[in-house]
Amino acid sequence: MYRFQSIEEVIAAAELGCHSVTLSPTTLKELSSIKYNPCKDRGIEHLKTEIVNQNATAAPERLQHLLNTDPLASKSFVPARTDIDYLSDGGAELEKALLGDPVGSSRLQDAITMFIGAEAASKSLIEEFMSQSAS
Repeated sequence: MYRFQSIEEVIAAAELGCHSVTLSPTTLKELSSIKYNPCKDRGIEHLKTEIVNQNATAAPERLQHLLNTDPLASKSFVPARTDIDYLSDGGAELEKALLGDPVGSSRLQDAITMFIGAEAASKSLIEEFMSQSAS
């Protein structure tokens, strides 16, 4: 999941046609503190899916340069292989791939840690509920 780093990124995503995002409470609070500027209001019509799909407009001029930028076109980008079964043989291929990708390895570890934490919190909540129900 991508986390927006600034309000400007949230606004740019909307201007580029992003239909929905998940925002952190901090970002929502920041957005709610911005003073409304009617000069920048594009109107509610652009939010209706049918209209967006039928009348798609080009990105605003200040964002046009992004249309010519492809972060995946760098020489260091290597797409994931889809011909490998990463989970076969006890995950041997996954282990091999992660050894060559420290960022991917770190992100996977973060995801596992978050999952284990959420699982433990859920278990604790269920056990607490069950003990309260029993009394």
